[in-house]
Amino acid sequence: MAGTNPIELESGGKRLGKTPMSKKGRPRLRNSAWNAVIPLFSHNPDFRAWAKRLRERPAHANPLNGKEVVGAAINRLLRLIYALVKKHEFYRSPQLAPVMN
Repeated sequence: MAGTNPIELESGGKRLGKTPMSKKGRPRLRNSAWNAVIPLFSHNPDFRAWAKRLRERPAHANPLNGKEVVGAAINRLLRLIYALVKKHEFYRSPQLAPVMN
């Protein structure tokens, strides 16, 4: 619903190097998610480490550039919010989560 899916632009069999967002969806939701993700990278160590892994992947594993990482983080954040609301839970950092034996 936010329209953050990556789409591939092709024209006559030619592919562009960039993969933009589809932007089919609610622009306010997309804008709010974008504005929420940017500070998340500086304040949440889980998202920061995850984004660093995406940027520093080897060439054969398709490393992402800055805006592509933000788009992937928006998708991750929206899925996380949906799961937390559906389960009626609060967010717990994976390092601080209790170990289940």
